Amino acid sequence: MCTGSQPAPAGLVLISPSSVTWQAVGSDGEVPDTASWTRGGRPLPWLALPTGAVMPQLVRNAWRVGRDIAAHRPSLLRLRPAYAAGLRAGPGAAAIPADRAHCPLLCLTGEDDQVWPSAAMAAALRAQRGDAFADAHVNYPGAGHLIRLGTLPTDAQWTGGIALGGTREGVDAAQRDATVRVLTFLRTVAEGRPVPVSSLRDPGSSGRPGLA
Repeated sequence: MCTGSQPAPAGLVLISPSSVTWQAVGSDGEVPDTASWTRGGRPLPWLALPTGAVMPQLVRNAWRVGRDIAAHRPSLLRLRPAYAAGLRAGPGAAAIPADRAHCPLLCLTGEDDQVWPSAAMAAALRAQRGDAFADAHVNYPGAGHLIRLGTLPTDAQWTGGIALGGTREGVDAAQRDATVRVLTFLRTVAEGRPVPVSSLRDPGSSGRPGLA
């Protein structure tokens, strides 16, 4: 979030956002006593993942790696269950202060996000802010964690051994909609016009999405 001494933005687009700052995760699972994010070189307060939350998948993948190689498929970690379990402890000091962003938010998430529960966390960010701004949240069916703008490949459902989620068809539909939606949102806020959330069409509706 842009706060404090940074220039105030006219609007923010959050793709697969988090509502908290997290403990670091490495190739061997949770990294003890380490934050994922820093500010000014200092670690931010972080929400811990349950101890050993990733280890069962690491063991399973090590056991299955031979079969995965023979089948020409990757051995992937699906981190969403671990992050979802971490959220149940409550955000505490790790909550990202979304109410400090004095501008509209456009949150874009995928229903099949396999990295973390971005839809639930986008809802948590909006809940902090109440009705002060015309925020919007679009949760795309069949899309995963990676929603890119423009004409880009839609079959990147994993990277670095981490499952991102989504199907080719779902990601394609999400990226097409998101590209138009984001450009329209940014044009609207850059021109200083209010964002009419009621005119944001759902991805499944007919016609091109946009803002009146």
